Amino acid sequence: MCVSVQQDIYPTSYSFAVGIPDGFPQFLAQPKLKSVEKDKVTRLACEVKGNPKPKITWLKDKMPIDFMDPRLRQVENGYLEIKKANPSDEATYECVANNIHGTAYSYGAMIYVKVRRVAPKFIGELESVIEVTAQRELNLSCKAVGSPMPYVRWRQGSTYLTDEDDAPIGSNLLTLMSVVESKNYTCEASSELGNIEHQVAVIVKSE
Repeated sequence: MCVSVQQDIYPTSYSFAVGIPDGFPQFLAQPKLKSVEKDKVTRLACEVKGNPKPKITWLKDKMPIDFMDPRLRQVENGYLEIKKANPSDEATYECVANNIHGTAYSYGAMIYVKVRRVAPKFIGELESVIEVTAQRELNLSCKAVGSPMPYVRWRQGSTYLTDEDDAPIGSNLLTLMSVVESKNYTCEASSELGNIEHQVAVIVKSE
């Protein structure tokens, strides 16, 4: 009587898989699921043995990785290094090992990129009252940080002194020419996470 046995398909890293020739690529370390913060560095493991020494390549979502991107490089033992991770790096990565005996594929490992989100916050010294002599020039500086970085604009009352389309990111220097009267000026820092304001009273000193 002839009995047919269904052979389970094991990852090629298992040395007991039936029919694997001596020297066939076998994985000693494989990439694992990772979560990395945006703009940080991460590495995916890939160590392989075989005879002759297998050539290592990497796939991203089943496509060969473009190492023309300076953020990506293959380092010692075939590891994949990603510098300054960004959301476009979110994908499934596979390490591929090849020699004259054949090709082995690692497990697929997903990379998740965490984008740190921080509401706007003013930095540096922010004065609330500034006295100035009449007809003098005055610079008002305002800086803010956050993630994403906020737009910074000045306004006087409800009138913006910085065009919305040209609002700088992170800092804004307002130059007042020939100040002749006392007024209040407001620095506004805004992002998708909210708005903050700081008011400066410019007081013209009497002679």
